[in-house]
Amino acid sequence: YISARYLSNLCLFELARQKANQAMAICRRLYRQTHPLYIELLSFMIGLNFKFGEDDDMIQEEFDGMVQGMKQVYPTSHFLYYLVDVAVGIVERKKYNPFGALVLFQQAIQGLQSILENDEEHAENW
Repeated sequence: YISARYLSNLCLFELARQKANQAMAICRRLYRQTHPLYIELLSFMIGLNFKFGEDDDMIQEEFDGMVQGMKQVYPTSHFLYYLVDVAVGIVERKKYNPFGALVLFQQAIQGLQSILENDEEHAENW
């Protein structure tokens, strides 16, 4: 006997896994165009969505350190500085909706990709 709730959770997990794989593929394409700290942040955000509330204090401490590192590397005028602020908001959202947070972060990554590829049409929408 398999409950409807179990099947629903299984479908949500599969969707999240697919979104994570897509985000990682984008990450690999961007690797030579951006800073390693950004790659670290992306990987962390994806991993965060599979922890489901485990070790929240340690995760928050690690994330805060990563954010400080990126803000030291990039000037405040750099768009990656603002992407970090988006990520901070997503960490907060994760507490309520981990799958929604992952999808939102993936959209931010796609926006970044559009900007790096000078695709003005899509860059304006993210």
